[in-house]
Amino acid sequence: MEDHWFIYLEDGWLYLHRSWTGFCIYQVRLEAIGESHKIAEAWVNRDREQYVNKRDSYDRTLLSYLIDRVLLGRETAFPGDALLRESRRKWWQLWNRY
Repeated sequence: MEDHWFIYLEDGWLYLHRSWTGFCIYQVRLEAIGESHKIAEAWVNRDREQYVNKRDSYDRTLLSYLIDRVLLGRETAFPGDALLRESRRKWWQLWNRY
């Protein structure tokens, strides 16, 4: 199943929501550097009822992918290591409980 995200920018913060659930998973504060931007800070939702992953390494990888591929449209392969597959499996298990 494909991942679907709702991403928007508001007051210098980039918000990344799962479109199926509406849950905000990532918040990223951007800082202007000339004509470009850098990430000043990033937050991840750790509410186990909304998001089951708890590994920072996974979130860094997925967030980077989402910004590159989904937001900027760059040709970037979905990170398919075992950690990502396991986190998706856990998410589906949680989702299917409801």
